[in-house]
Amino acid sequence: MVIAFSGFRDEELFVPYRYFLERGCEVKIYSTQKGTAKGKLGATFEVEHVLADLDVHHIDALVIIGGPGGYEYIGDKLLQGIIKQADQENKWIAAICMAPQLVAETGLLQGRNATIFSADQERLVHFGAKYTGKPVEVDGRFITADGPTSAQAFAQTLIQKLHAT
Repeated sequence: MVIAFSGFRDEELFVPYRYFLERGCEVKIYSTQKGTAKGKLGATFEVEHVLADLDVHHIDALVIIGGPGGYEYIGDKLLQGIIKQADQENKWIAAICMAPQLVAETGLLQGRNATIFSADQERLVHFGAKYTGKPVEVDGRFITADGPTSAQAFAQTLIQKLHAT
């Protein structure tokens, strides 16, 4: 899972994180630096892994969390490279809230159905995705969700897809 070091959306991290752990998944959280990351609503998480150390070969899915801090990743070449490599290796790529934009800017959502936080729908369309407005959308190996109220369904959808493959 990738989060902003400051301003990740608390529920979008913790709801899927707990859901994944409860189902026996190994979950690692990556950010721009190690230390105490802080969510928009004040929750904290001790980040032990920096984005530069994320090895796509050793993951089943890449999950990108939104929140206001996520905008710092717009145009981030390192994250774009990780997303593209995950796609090349046929990994699941899941993004919630504003984070589908981070996937879309790589060109990987071009012509695909996707959803995003409603205020950002124009950004998604700008990169050629088809905005559906659904709480959770699946197109190929891409799962997108619109925000914190969809965090549980987002997590459930990813686990269902992982078990189906």
